[in-house]
Amino acid sequence: MHCLQFEVEERQLSVPLSEVFPECHEYLVRFGWMPGGKDVWIQLMDRMQNRLVLAVIDIMSFAADGEFSAAILPNIYILYDERNSFWIPVSLSDSSVPAVSMDVFRFITV
Repeated sequence: MHCLQFEVEERQLSVPLSEVFPECHEYLVRFGWMPGGKDVWIQLMDRMQNRLVLAVIDIMSFAADGEFSAAILPNIYILYDERNSFWIPVSLSDSSVPAVSMDVFRFITV
């Protein structure tokens, strides 16, 4: 039996998601690593669940407490922004990302 040991380091964005996405930050629906491990993708929804945002965040936008410069803004790229007057169904069977590479994204909708 092999026992794996990990070092966990807590980091946060230089600016809260509520400031970056003031209209769409209530629910972090999904997240994951992009290929290569240099970026994180996130899927956010608003409280009414009628807006969905898919974005990529550069991991250099995350830092430990006290490591931020006041002038640093996170590098966030919006890949997809859907709005619906009623409701956007998000089920566990959906798979919005992963990407093939940083230049090619594969979207699967059900």
